[in-house]
Amino acid sequence: MDDKEIKSIVEGLLFAWGDPLSIKDISKILNIEEKHVSKLINEMIDEFNYDRRGLKIIRIKDKYQLTTRPEHYEWISMLFQDNKGNNLSTAALETLAIIA
Repeated sequence: MDDKEIKSIVEGLLFAWGDPLSIKDISKILNIEEKHVSKLINEMIDEFNYDRRGLKIIRIKDKYQLTTRPEHYEWISMLFQDNKGNNLSTAALETLAIIA
């Protein structure tokens, strides 16, 4: 696998898991050294920030999580206000708590 494909898989893992995920867990899943995974995640953080994407990767202690940008809170909160019948998932509630 090349680095581009690994980054794509890491992004998918972070999205699918929802909760913070450790380098150790990602490394184990991909069967790649932790040091290389860490390097790629740091590159991804820079790329997401440079491109001003709607999502960002944040570090929480020794784990990483995919989350929305805090500056988009106004629009994201409107989505949830308009759908009062929809309950937020645990991951969504945690993400909103991190942003707040």
